[in-house]
Amino acid sequence: MINPSLSTTAYTGKNRTFGIPDLLAFVVGLLSANYINVVGNLYLSEIFLLVLLPYLLYSRRSLLRVGYTRLIILLGGAWLLNQIITDLYRGIPITDSIKGWALIAFLLSDFLALYLLVFPNTRRIALGVLGLVISLVPHILLQPSSHILADPWKFGVGESIALLTAIVGFYLYKDRPRQSAWLIVALILISVFSFYVRSRALGGFTLLTAFTVWFRFTYIGRSIASRINNFMVLMWSFIFSLGLSWGIIQAYGYMASLGYLGDDAYYIYNLQSSGDFGILLGGRREWLPAIHAILDSPFMGHGSYARNTEYGQYLYELTNMGYIVNNDQLDKYLAARNFIPTHSHLLQGWVWAGLAGGFFWLFILALTFHVLVGAYRYPNSFFMITMFLGFSSVWAVLFSPFTNTGRLHWAFVLVIFLYTLINSFGSVSVAGYNPISSNQSPVS
Repeated sequence: MINPSLSTTAYTGKNRTFGIPDLLAFVVGLLSANYINVVGNLYLSEIFLLVLLPYLLYSRRSLLRVGYTRLIILLGGAWLLNQIITDLYRGIPITDSIKGWALIAFLLSDFLALYLLVFPNTRRIALGVLGLVISLVPHILLQPSSHILADPWKFGVGESIALLTAIVGFYLYKDRPRQSAWLIVALILISVFSFYVRSRALGGFTLLTAFTVWFRFTYIGRSIASRINNFMVLMWSFIFSLGLSWGIIQAYGYMASLGYLGDDAYYIYNLQSSGDFGILLGGRREWLPAIHAILDSPFMGHGSYARNTEYGQYLYELTNMGYIVNNDQLDKYLAARNFIPTHSHLLQGWVWAGLAGGFFWLFILALTFHVLVGAYRYPNSFFMITMFLGFSSVWAVLFSPFTNTGRLHWAFVLVIFLYTLINSFGSVSVAGYNPISSNQSPVS
């Protein structure tokens, strides 16, 4: 338990006066997308948080005893240590090593500083997320990435609008999460448009969020929430969620294969679903070489940025599995990237750093499922945001690469996750902040 002598108003969000910490939280989010280049991209918010970190550690270090905070830092530190050892053992070029170490180190420092700055003050957390959403504007105007220019909806605009919708729900219905359910109409529209412009992942987890928020406040949804601590109910809920996710994939495939989503979606879907394992492997072909790389060196890893085209050759095996492979495009892809394909937080961490990197992301994946269950059982003011970030985080860990743009994003995600857990399971008390007791009935 946190030291009761700490100020309640400093942490719980009950103070009404807008203060400097609130402004700092918003600024951190607002500056999160703009950067300076120092070997790699160093974001302005990261510099800002790094300057604040010594003071935050001195003044609010008691918060490190809350929940999973220390475990996240400990596992992240083990990942960083394993990455350093691997890079030195493999003789990785210093420029790649520095970028690889910084990727992990800044993730941890971003999370730690942001957590100490805003936790568990709901207003500061919300202001930070609002700044994060708005940060897309100066990013596009001042430093648009090649991905943003090529597909703005998929690489920024779409997710920002979905998060903005959830933030609106927070500000309108802070203590009445049930009333925010009408906003699922906006999420459904965002999902449909995302599918149409070939942003399948965003469309999928936005639609899943909309359904879950709606279903939670139905009679059946409330009944499940009150019994979700029962193992069999939990297992059936998990199976149902997998079935729903699979149904969304199948529905998308059906519409794309008939050309309802345009010629590009028709061509890409048929290309990726032509093989023995369907869209699951065809949509993320990098899993094939990544798994081979992990099996060859499961403990040590292959080093930061793992530049080894040998494993990339496994992509040609997709032809033997029935997939349509354009060898010319594949040759250009391997020549341009020149490192082991992964396209997954989990696989990237494991391939680059070894077992500690993989274990960190497996823990984050398990933590995400834990948070989703807790948020569903006890919806709080961040309910819609938590569900959206939870589903998108599962996708990111399994199917998206971890890049420097994700460091501060994950810091916000983990802070919201930890906030959700203390509200859901009542395992800690923070400076007079009393989370819901685990034996209380769920919010209806």
